[in-house]
Amino acid sequence: MPFNHIGITVSYVEKSRTSYGPALKPIEHTMLKQIPKEYTCGKTVYGYGTTSLDFWITGDWTNSGKQESKREEDTTVNRVAQYRPAYYSAFLFDSDGHNIEIFTFSSD
Repeated sequence: MPFNHIGITVSYVEKSRTSYGPALKPIEHTMLKQIPKEYTCGKTVYGYGTTSLDFWITGDWTNSGKQESKREEDTTVNRVAQYRPAYYSAFLFDSDGHNIEIFTFSSD
C-alpha cells in the first residue's frame, strides 16, 4: 500500500517554510495548514499539498502515514477528533520521536 503523506524534520522550521513554498510551487503544492500547537506537543507543523495535505515540515517531529483500507485491520485504531469525520488512526512514536501513523477514512 502506498504512503498517503510524509513529514520531515528541519533544523529551522520558519526558514524552511519560506524555502518550501517556492520549491513546491512547480508541483502545485502550497502551504494549506498550520497545525495548532496544542495538537503537536507545542511543535510548529506546516502542511502542504494541492487539495489535500501530503507533505509536512516541522522543527522537531517526524510523521508519515500509511492508509489502510478497513478499520477492522487494526483494532487499536481510534477516531482522531481534530482531523475529519470518520478518520481513524493509530500512532507509533519511536525512541527517536518519529511518529508512524496508520489510518483509514472508514465510516463504520
